[in-house]
Amino acid sequence: MNKMKNKLLYHMALWLPLLCITPLIIAGQNPDDFTGGLLLLALSLFAIVCVASVMTWLLVKLFKANMQRQLLSIILAVATVLVIQAYIVHGLFEYGQLDGKTVDWRSFGSIYWLEIGLYFLAIGIFSTIYFRSQIKWNTVSWALILFAMAQLALVLPQYFSRNTITEGNGFNPSVYEFSSTSNIIHILADGFQADIVKQVLEENPELAKAFSGFSFFDNHLGRFQSTAPTIPSIYTGEFVDLDQGFSFKSAQQGIAKHAYTNVLSDNGYRLDFAGISNIFCHKNANSCVSLSFSDLKARGYIDSKTLIGSLALLLDISMFRHTPMYLKERIYNNGSWLMSAEVYRDSSKYPDPVIREWTEHMKVATTTPVYKWYHFIGTHIPAQWNSQCEFLGRQPQSREFYKDQTFCILTDMAKLFNQLKAQGIYDITTIIINGDHGCNIAANDVFGSASNISIFHDRFLGVVRPVFMVKKPHQTGQLTYSDAPTTLIDIAPTILDIQTLPHDNYAGISAFNKPVDSQLVRKFHRYFTKRFWNGKPVSYNEYSVTGNIRDRSNWKVVAMHNRGTAPSFYEHMDIDTAGDFSLGLSLWAKHLGAQTQSVVYGKEFHILLSDLKTKAKKLVLKLKVPAYSKEQKLSVFVNGTPIVSNGELKPIYNIEFTHEINIPEGLLQAENNLFKFEFTKAGLDSNDKPRSAVIRSISLL
Repeated sequence: MNKMKNKLLYHMALWLPLLCITPLIIAGQNPDDFTGGLLLLALSLFAIVCVASVMTWLLVKLFKANMQRQLLSIILAVATVLVIQAYIVHGLFEYGQLDGKTVDWRSFGSIYWLEIGLYFLAIGIFSTIYFRSQIKWNTVSWALILFAMAQLALVLPQYFSRNTITEGNGFNPSVYEFSSTSNIIHILADGFQADIVKQVLEENPELAKAFSGFSFFDNHLGRFQSTAPTIPSIYTGEFVDLDQGFSFKSAQQGIAKHAYTNVLSDNGYRLDFAGISNIFCHKNANSCVSLSFSDLKARGYIDSKTLIGSLALLLDISMFRHTPMYLKERIYNNGSWLMSAEVYRDSSKYPDPVIREWTEHMKVATTTPVYKWYHFIGTHIPAQWNSQCEFLGRQPQSREFYKDQTFCILTDMAKLFNQLKAQGIYDITTIIINGDHGCNIAANDVFGSASNISIFHDRFLGVVRPVFMVKKPHQTGQLTYSDAPTTLIDIAPTILDIQTLPHDNYAGISAFNKPVDSQLVRKFHRYFTKRFWNGKPVSYNEYSVTGNIRDRSNWKVVAMHNRGTAPSFYEHMDIDTAGDFSLGLSLWAKHLGAQTQSVVYGKEFHILLSDLKTKAKKLVLKLKVPAYSKEQKLSVFVNGTPIVSNGELKPIYNIEFTHEINIPEGLLQAENNLFKFEFTKAGLDSNDKPRSAVIRSISLL
């Protein structure tokens, strides 16, 4: 019997970290994403561990003694590598935001293949050591289990000290209550892109009638391409500073001090929140319902399969942590997780469950002014619903599919508005509908000529344009459109201004007070997702737009931030050397054996060069102008200052051209000088793409 217990322990060492301890760590770190409570999850997961351990124990018992020893040494070796991978190696890399978005695993380069090779090599090495040495297997087993449990112990204080305002499976009934005196409904539709919303409304005038009294701000600019830094910026009226790094803790602290909901609370509004996480809920909230990312389809209301779904997703994420990138890619499966995707197939059948719940259960039950917030991602790509709100599953990323899904969402919003009208409170209700970013679908209403189409392409001009629509109380008439140059930080003062509440402390301006013809310079920051979650300054590109954001020619590159130290020369223009330090170049991958040169698509490109040691006097540029571009002129700027004015540099087309450009003293800084190269024209290549030059090399001397 004692011998059996010892052998069973080896199987427990394999399954306990993978199927129980790591899932509990994940649940403890993300309590809002999983249902059932930590104790119920622990009991359920431990039962799974016991079943798995007994099954592998019985399987090993089928073999002879010597073969049993070999199999057990492999089991212990796998257990060892799983623990090392999950609790040490996994934390060395940033994988980005795993919320259904595509992850480019190949961007990790040779590490992608090296990791899986070392993973299986380590299993072989540990297996040989355990089989041939005198190491006590009991000791190894207990060491692995206790090390994993120590990681869990670090999470428990965070779990038990969390904000427990979340309602869990259902809503507080007061969530359905609206006021007879004043209501504010703020809907954040994740990834809701302005030009697509506008097109759907214009093509469906009967639907647009339901949006009576709304102003559609068609010149509205987002700030970031993703959700995490956007929500704090909307709440606080202050842009998240990527140079300071990002963490949810700092975001919560900023919201606690500066959120516009503080002003509403101080002025007697009752606050009801429904969102993807309770970290953005107000401390004085009447209700705060967390609707997690774990609902693959609706990211909203969940059904009786909640516990099973939570267990399946926990096991998916646990396997993700315990395996190398090669296997992570297959487990994550671009958001359709290996096990939980099928389990969640019967989750909320609709993309916007809270809107439907409000419409169905609405009650005018209080004279206290009411504020309601709803953040949902049923509007996100990939499109998964048709125009009749029938679930189709992941569809190809195309405008037509997203238009159908948008029609579904807008139709449900229209039903909510009609119910507000039926209850007699539409006229006293302020409604704000905004996105956090666009959905990466090419905008269809842009015009003008971009300085470089590889930077300011039409998909980019979709991402920067989340929808922003506002209905003021007592505002009547048909939906109107405005070209006022609004941004995310204008949303908070707009809401407070409508309620005639103080908003002078906010950097933004009420959307209704912005002149339409303003030439205001606005900024957009596109950051590197892989480098976002480590708490350090975030790498990002800074772009500016003056005037109408739909005009490609109004966009400019301002800077490339937090890149690390750039080289002082690029002997070969390839993705390995220049990928992190350039914009507007089509770079080949040298390690794949391609040519080491780069095409300039459009009329300009930007590159960083450092001057740490050389105290450079000259810039040496080697390029070739294609024959179809013919006569060409080039201007060169460093840190915004021209060092070659237009017309001074005239490379001869179709001939290799090397030019040394003098750099005025004092113009260069030690690290990361931004060089801009601007050509006067771009001819069309054989694929009808505008090119101005082929860059061979760039260096400081």
